[in-house]
Amino acid sequence: MNKSIVTEIVSFEIDESISNEAFKEIVESVEIEFHMLQSGYIDSELVKGINNSWTMIMHWDSLEEVKLASKLLMKSEKSKLFRDAIIPSTVRMSYLKQIKTWSR
Repeated sequence: MNKSIVTEIVSFEIDESISNEAFKEIVESVEIEFHMLQSGYIDSELVKGINNSWTMIMHWDSLEEVKLASKLLMKSEKSKLFRDAIIPSTVRMSYLKQIKTWSR
């Protein structure tokens, strides 16, 4: 049976007053204390673009699980620092179904 993995891609900018190091610590906390505890979570990656542009790439077992986790994220006290750091109007989300992978 071929397991279908969902890739969530979330791009956003953060408040200019937050340093890169401080933001990495905020994300580390939200990943360990929130995302890793959610049903269906597989893994995540944080990447940085120019200026204050960031992207999180996450893998989940199903679309239902990622959508539930997103709803819970908006309410959880454990994600408050993360939510406060990002600029809401810059958030862009995509959910993609994994078709095939290659690895070395």
